[in-house]
Amino acid sequence: MDEFQIPEDIRGLDDEQLAEALVGATQAFQALSSQTRVDDSTMGQLRALSTCVQDIRQEQADRVAAAEAAADEIEQLAAQVRGDDPTAPVEEAPAEPTAAATEEPAEPPDGR
Repeated sequence: MDEFQIPEDIRGLDDEQLAEALVGATQAFQALSSQTRVDDSTMGQLRALSTCVQDIRQEQADRVAAAEAAADEIEQLAAQVRGDDPTAPVEEAPAEPTAAATEEPAEPPDGR
């Protein structure tokens, strides 16, 4: 197995490269951590790999969140284009007068 090289800038990687880097970093960590002899250099590498794995996972989560936010915004824009914007203020139709409001007042029973 080739020695895994921690990418300098994970943001520059596409999704596939990022996933491959995660696998590589995880495998490298497992290989180093299973050694019977660990020195200061090995510990430094383990720490760096652990940080790399966490950074990659965070980058993946950030990308998913950004994609979800974009999808939500696209749906809102599409709703506006279709004319069914759910965020638009509801315009109330003018109230039609009720029957009681349009009827003539009833004459009093005594005929006055």
